[in-house]
Amino acid sequence: MAVGFTLFLLSGMLMCGLLLHKVSQHGGSKKPNFIVILADDIGWGDLDANQPDEKRNNTPHLNLMAEQGQRLTDFHSPASTCSPSRAAILTGRYGLRNGVTHNFAVSSLAGLPLSEVTLPQLLQKEGYYTAMIGKWHLGHNGPYAPTNRGFDY
Repeated sequence: MAVGFTLFLLSGMLMCGLLLHKVSQHGGSKKPNFIVILADDIGWGDLDANQPDEKRNNTPHLNLMAEQGQRLTDFHSPASTCSPSRAAILTGRYGLRNGVTHNFAVSSLAGLPLSEVTLPQLLQKEGYYTAMIGKWHLGHNGPYAPTNRGFDY
């Protein structure tokens, strides 16, 4: 069987993304891999792939991904703060519905409600391997940790 993996990066001022890889029992991919990139405080013109300018940020790897993949260029944040935005992306539900209306600190005892089903949990059931690297900000203790919310790593 081929080895697949998923990468979910959430980072404050750094670029982040979600790489999902489906591996069939026969060793080949049946469903496509995909990457969702999420970045805090970034504008359209900050990426070289969107508005090439030698005086701006040089983003050659993102440029290559943009050239080779499907780009979705109209995105609206579900919230103006970190935790509610991430919770909405992972659950497909606004903060008032998923229970995350404020930011969680590393010391917070709570997190994304355990009753909420996350995208990685659903994708794991379909054979995707998942990992979270970078800024989580949805609860860090016990059952709220990324590895308890659908991420293998």
